[in-house]
Amino acid sequence: MTQKEKYNKEIIVKRIKKLAKELKRRPIKRDSGTLYQLTRRYFGTWNNAMKEAGFKVKEPQTIRLPQELDSDFSYFIGLLITDGHLVFNRKTSDYKVAIYTSYNEEKQLIYKLVKKIFDYKPHIYGRMSGFNKKTNYEIYINSKKFVERLYKKFALPTGAKSNIVRVPNIFLNTNKENIFNFIRGVIDGDGSISKRNLVRINSGSRKFLLDLKNL
Repeated sequence: MTQKEKYNKEIIVKRIKKLAKELKRRPIKRDSGTLYQLTRRYFGTWNNAMKEAGFKVKEPQTIRLPQELDSDFSYFIGLLITDGHLVFNRKTSDYKVAIYTSYNEEKQLIYKLVKKIFDYKPHIYGRMSGFNKKTNYEIYINSKKFVERLYKKFALPTGAKSNIVRVPNIFLNTNKENIFNFIRGVIDGDGSISKRNLVRINSGSRKFLLDLKNL
């Protein structure tokens, strides 16, 4: 029996409702990769399938991309490089810019920063992790245009990047305030300050650390 013969819109809607009942909430894309692929095939988008199943969905947002660097955008890039992740998957039409934190205060700070810079209300997903069952938050933006901009203008790699990331060349030719705020974002992401006020930055990329030292 082929995939097309096995499924139809009615069956998919029933599966969505069944999953919602098991989860005791509205399903999200990551809850079932198979279901996500089926909704895209038969409904065009995940949101269309959710509407068909009787759930309310948020309308897609339009992100405002800054044309020039400023202190806030520079800080965001520093934080993204160290505590963030880019997803660019044409096959699944999955385009995402995400930053992670385990601290509620940082979650709120990042949310407000994204809203201020991009006029966009980011999505927040929390899940329990670690032995202490601490909530790890993912603050993310779904935007193909934004991912492409970060990849092309800032040369930020998609997928696993910890061992290959570099300081974007744009920070070699900008003002001191932008450089300062970029490094501030890097420290907040992968840095620490000792009792002796010694600042340490950790990275799996030696070239990134050398770039920072030169900067």
